[in-house]
Amino acid sequence: MAALFVRQFGHAILEPPCHDKEKALLGFNTRNKSIIVGGYILIPIVQMVQLWGYGFDSSASILSSVAFQWFLLTLAAVCGRVLYLMWEHDFRASMIWFVKLITDPITDIFAYYKSADRIFRLPPTRGSEVTS
Repeated sequence: MAALFVRQFGHAILEPPCHDKEKALLGFNTRNKSIIVGGYILIPIVQMVQLWGYGFDSSASILSSVAFQWFLLTLAAVCGRVLYLMWEHDFRASMIWFVKLITDPITDIFAYYKSADRIFRLPPTRGSEVTS
């Protein structure tokens, strides 16, 4: 959730407007992504306000509710986008987008694992070099 928020914040706030280029893409545009991230932020806030309204002071009791509502929001966003793409384009285009969405985490691992390895690798210390 935090990574999604930071990434979409970068798209919405820091990137220059590129709505003309986004029209050609099948995925969500920056405005839609911002609305979805806003939904993710609003769900726990509304849950906490409701919880405090009933006089409870433990946020641990709402964790499962927030997680379930996040799941439903994700499901609604993905299914809604697939239906929109089927309506606007065709079934093939909607399935191409859906398969790309599902496989993105896997392809990202292969694309970026070397970067993460370089970031988290500690520099060798004196006397730790292996000699053969």
